[in-house]
Amino acid sequence: MSDKVQLITLGCPKNDVDSEVISRILVDSENSLEKNPDYASMIFINTCGFIEDAKKESIEQIADAVKKKRAGEIEKIIVAGCLVKRCREELENEFNDIDAFFSVSDFASIRKYFNLPCWESNLFSRYRLAPAHYSYLKIAEGCDYKCSFCTIPSIRGLMRSRPSASLLEEARQLADNGVRELIIIAEDITQYGKDLQSDTDLCTLLMKLTAIDGLRWIRLLYAFPKSISDRLIEIIGNSEKICNYIDMPLQHISGAVLKQMNRTYKRKYVEQLIEKLRVKIPGIILRTTVIVGFPGETKDQFIELSDFLMDVEFDRLGVFMYSDEKGTPASELDGKVEQSEIVERYEEIRLNQDLISERKNKQLLGKSVEVLIDSEDEEKGTYVGRTYGDAPAIDQIVRVDRSARVGEFTTINVEQISAFEIYGK
Repeated sequence: MSDKVQLITLGCPKNDVDSEVISRILVDSENSLEKNPDYASMIFINTCGFIEDAKKESIEQIADAVKKKRAGEIEKIIVAGCLVKRCREELENEFNDIDAFFSVSDFASIRKYFNLPCWESNLFSRYRLAPAHYSYLKIAEGCDYKCSFCTIPSIRGLMRSRPSASLLEEARQLADNGVRELIIIAEDITQYGKDLQSDTDLCTLLMKLTAIDGLRWIRLLYAFPKSISDRLIEIIGNSEKICNYIDMPLQHISGAVLKQMNRTYKRKYVEQLIEKLRVKIPGIILRTTVIVGFPGETKDQFIELSDFLMDVEFDRLGVFMYSDEKGTPASELDGKVEQSEIVERYEEIRLNQDLISERKNKQLLGKSVEVLIDSEDEEKGTYVGRTYGDAPAIDQIVRVDRSARVGEFTTINVEQISAFEIYGK
């Protein structure tokens, strides 16, 4: 008997890709995806367990599903993903109403559960959940770095690159189906191919991807700063398709904190890299993330980070409050920062970045910018899109007040701005 399934996806874009693979399994096994939770007979939760807040959100979703099952509103609950990998025994002990647990990206077991044969190739079929005009392409799984605060290697394992042939085949299929923006993701895209017995690397893959007809934008997410090569910079700068945009998480800038984090670079290298990127790729949008309140972070080290961010003026910035993650070396370090102090440091970085973002957006007033339209906001009577400098869901948006078409590119004249929104006609 088939079920109507409410699929709940938590966490990062890599989980979004996993959920599209899961969706294909559900559809192929004659179940249907149900947008209205009131009509669902099964809830399938693809969890995140990266940090404590994500773990709490996942557990709350599981608890809500259990309440519905006990009330007779649904029949089955399946839980998969990062949190299962990290805390399976804990979840099994706490939630005995769950019908099945699956670890992260355990598609073979999920297919077996739904009475489907395993795949015979490296091309995972996906049932698209994102808008038709953009898609993520996950080029590798796992991570070889040993950052002291991070749970990813223990959850997703060591880095495993996908063969380039399967990636290119998938990218062509996506382009043939209307995808105009391809977003390249992995824990660290710069290490792609180093575990394969071939001469394939990120640069070679990008050159082949740019040759695919139909793709207009190719966006790069999650590049380890130390591994951004001169060749990669040259390819980005010379390509008409690869967006002048790169996300390179720094986490901190103080040498002492970086050492404790087990990051393999120093401030001087970062400053030289940023200068090189801005000289070699005019108009590049730089995105980074930082952590405040890492164990042992002194007031002076925080000020060094804050001043650095104000001086460099990243175009896009994500800031996280440190939390102890069980099993990580950082959780065993002394010198824990008080939570109230961590919050203050977080708010200071956020406020400073608001000012930077607004100042940068003011420079766009009266200028024309190209926008990819993502959706229509019927309530506000506008269309919502993004520039080449904005990734879906994490960066700023553009509001267009005239008729537009979702999935198409249009040029607007910027008339108003705020810290994280641009308004134009």
